[in-house]
Amino acid sequence: MSKKLLKGNLGIICLSYFIAGISLGMLRVNIQPFVLSLGASMSIVGVLEAIGGYHGIMATFVQPIAGQASDAKGRKVFLIFGSLCAATAITLNIVASYFKCWMLLILAMFFLGLYIGVSSPARDSIIAESVKAEDLGFAYSMFTFFTLIPGLFAPMIGGYLSYNFGYAFLFYVCLIVQALSLILIFAVKETLYVKKKTEPPRVNPFSSTKDPVANAKLRKLYLIIALDGFSWNVSFAILFGLLSKTYNFSTFQLGIMSSISSFSAICFQLPIGMLIRKFDCKIFMFISEVIGVVLMTGWLMSTTFEVFAALHFLMGIVITTWAPVVKTLVVSSFAGEKAEALGKIAFFSGITSFPAPYIGGFLYDMFGFKAPISVGLAGVVLTSVLIMFWIPGHRLQK
Repeated sequence: MSKKLLKGNLGIICLSYFIAGISLGMLRVNIQPFVLSLGASMSIVGVLEAIGGYHGIMATFVQPIAGQASDAKGRKVFLIFGSLCAATAITLNIVASYFKCWMLLILAMFFLGLYIGVSSPARDSIIAESVKAEDLGFAYSMFTFFTLIPGLFAPMIGGYLSYNFGYAFLFYVCLIVQALSLILIFAVKETLYVKKKTEPPRVNPFSSTKDPVANAKLRKLYLIIALDGFSWNVSFAILFGLLSKTYNFSTFQLGIMSSISSFSAICFQLPIGMLIRKFDCKIFMFISEVIGVVLMTGWLMSTTFEVFAALHFLMGIVITTWAPVVKTLVVSSFAGEKAEALGKIAFFSGITSFPAPYIGGFLYDMFGFKAPISVGLAGVVLTSVLIMFWIPGHRLQK
């Protein structure tokens, strides 16, 4: 079955995003040290992450709008446009490296955030429309697997290249690899065929008559997710910049750390997925926060690369015990529009999280390394307490 499915759109998309994952994996681990090398402060690093990070303001606002546009205009054009945005972001990094101007990176992060926001809804939709309903779970699992694999080696390669040959050389390599990913996207077949000539209904992504946030059962969960997102973004989102500036970690060392967390995530992804079906969702949310407390406490007490690298193994467990559990809990708890609930939760989380990297950078500039980590730790501790008292036991029905 897997070979048959991978011969069509799914196979092309998996390969394209595997290659893009190599390019962006090399790029991401170097962005924060690169910004600092141009003379910017940690506050500026935080601003850039707030603009173009995974929970940045660009991805947060663009994603729901791009999803609606994709439903009306098609999927493939947004995949192509998203890939072009990523290539533009890399090109702007090249220009910034030559002119030694960090201000150009504001525009670079704008395009990087635009890539995330534009590509994600079109990509997820085209995967769903390219396979049979009974194969959808397998299709998403295969896509996730292909996108996780580059994290095992791409950050280390990126760190090695920038450390030995400079940032400009690395960015050229990233651009070439991203171009290969873009070429593959042209082979994808469009899956949206609008049979009716009537214009699709317009939906405001920021409001609804059936607002999941207004659901009393989910309101506390949304607040917990918001607090968790802020806690991690005020600390973890700028961690590589903090380590580069405070302890002079090289880009190669940061790449090793990133690869370790990716390895951990791959190892635990499927086992956690199976355990979610057997045990209480609340347990995994609490475990994720407790591991987060241990991890951030370790960051406060550590100064050497070896310890930070070992601690980063826990990061993969934090991710795999949180993201899939939260989505499962929302979908199984809400009887209405499940897609709307998930979309709202992504938007709500992004809105509350995007200022956090700047706040973390400002705290570092004012008080040093321990300030943003301490704020993040306090937030994670509070989140774990709220989970215990606010989230009812919820076990999936067999």
